Formats: sequence, C-alpha cells, structure tokens
Amino acid sequence: MQHIQVKDSWPESISDGLILSCKLCGHLPKFDYTVTDSFWRSIVPLELQTDVICLGCLDKLASSQGEDVSRYLKVVQFTGIKKTIVMTPDVVYHY
Repeated sequence: MQHIQVKDSWPESISDGLILSCKLCGHLPKFDYTVTDSFWRSIVPLELQTDVICLGCLDKLASSQGEDVSRYLKVVQFTGIKKTIVMTPDVVYHY
C-alpha cells in the first residue's frame, strides 16, 4: 500500500474550499488546478486572466488553439470535506 502524506499546514496555492463559478460556463468547478504561468497567459484571454476558469473550459480554450492542457498541468486539486486532495498528473490517454 502506498503511503499518503498528510499535512496540517495550508500551503500557498492549495484550494481552501472557496469556490467561485467559472467565468466562461458559469458552473462551479469540481476541481482546482495549477498550470504554468506562460501557458495561462498564452491561452486565457487577457480580460479573463484574473477570473476563475474551470478545467473543462481551460481544456476547450487550449484545444481550440492547438494546445494540450495536460502538458502544462502541475497539480489537480479536489476539495472535499475539510480537506483538499492534491493529485499530480502523470498519465494521459489521448483518443
């Protein structure tokens, strides 16, 4: 069984459960994520760069510009009950 690291302190850039709706689709994101700054600046229109964009809408923006969001994801976060689970993407299946 793999050991799961549990941390009590809340580091910068980890979701704290505050959820704002996506500026593009209006839905509440199910996942938070971190991508590289250069990718964000090149894919997200300037007027939306300080807003919330859900992972699904970011994927649509990237795909429409010939980019693959999976290449730029650092972490994906799921905010549950009094916790945030941080997942590191390591496998992508294209179809």
